[in-house]
Amino acid sequence: MVERIRDLDVPVYDIQVEGNHNFFGNGLLVHNCIVIDDPHKTREEPQSKEVESQVAAYGDTFATRHDNKKEGVTVIVMQRINDNDLSAHVMKTAEEEYVHLKIEAEATSHTTITFPRTGHIFTRNVGDLLWESREGQKAVMGRWKYAAQYQQDPIPEGGSIFQREWFSHRFHRDKDTGIPLGAKLRMVIQSWDTAAKKKESNDYWACTTWGRVVGEDSRIRMLDRTMDRMEYVEGRQKVKDQYAKWHPTAVLVEDSSSGTAIVSDLRTTGIPLLPISPAGSDKEANARAVSPMFEAGMILLPDDAEWADDYIESMTRFPKSQHDDDVDSTSQALNYLRRRQHGVMDYIERELAKEHDKNLCANVKCTAGEDGKRKKLGYNMEIVQTGPLRFCSRFCASQGSLH
Repeated sequence: MVERIRDLDVPVYDIQVEGNHNFFGNGLLVHNCIVIDDPHKTREEPQSKEVESQVAAYGDTFATRHDNKKEGVTVIVMQRINDNDLSAHVMKTAEEEYVHLKIEAEATSHTTITFPRTGHIFTRNVGDLLWESREGQKAVMGRWKYAAQYQQDPIPEGGSIFQREWFSHRFHRDKDTGIPLGAKLRMVIQSWDTAAKKKESNDYWACTTWGRVVGEDSRIRMLDRTMDRMEYVEGRQKVKDQYAKWHPTAVLVEDSSSGTAIVSDLRTTGIPLLPISPAGSDKEANARAVSPMFEAGMILLPDDAEWADDYIESMTRFPKSQHDDDVDSTSQALNYLRRRQHGVMDYIERELAKEHDKNLCANVKCTAGEDGKRKKLGYNMEIVQTGPLRFCSRFCASQGSLH
């Protein structure tokens, strides 16, 4: 760019930045037009203080270099670094009056571009690459850098309501069943956030599946997550399929739009559908109510889930993300589980468990019953009783209560 401009019969001035900001690679002044090219380094992981210093250098130096402050034009050509870089700074500053030209390497929505001079129309569909023969670096450079440098849409470094580091708690699961290894599921619930129509601009049908295990471990396992744009008939079938996959105790569905229709249509199928009042304008409040559960390490994700990165990205972007389906589904599920943790249903379940245990051999390591489990005590069988405890045999009684 420098040499091409120098070939023209116009005055060109290199702009030198005073101080040791280690800032702009190229700064050019052409007819009261400043062109700033690649203001930030991308070779290394940018440090917040370095980016801060570089943004400050722009305000201290370049913003005052125009001969005519009212007519001067500044062009910034750059890859995004993070959500506090120079682009973010000038777009947040009303006085700057920048026009934002965002060119994504990979299209995230259906876009039609009309060239102003030629009238040529260029159409991009979701997933289309600008230069297909050369692009496709996501797997190499990582999701976070790819989103910033290639998509011009940096993911917040830490997150907003949900911090990225809160999603580092994982569990191992059986590859075939998806069930946590070494644990038995006590309760499974599914949470659906549905959409009305299958359009690329519409929200997704999002389903998250959650489990609580038997025992004292009260942490919640996120078992599964699906995200699809679907017509109503496809969505209704997907609800059936996900229920058949996990057989949840309850299926939570937002009671609005297509969700209301789903509850009505599938009421007689045996699926335990529970209509949940929509979050409405309190989406953020619902999200904040469950965020401490992530912060405290109570939420575990599978260590081998292909969907984990997408899920974390959508959660940490909220409330500034384009779609909030994951957050809505998650908030709906965890608020439900949070209310139940010390609620009436938990009390009933505990009491039923106690009643069930009364009819079993008091030796918890008894293997005399069906499938090698504890023997069920009944009529016409010898019962050895020691105080309030009852055993299926003298051997188990000799072992004592192993609760």
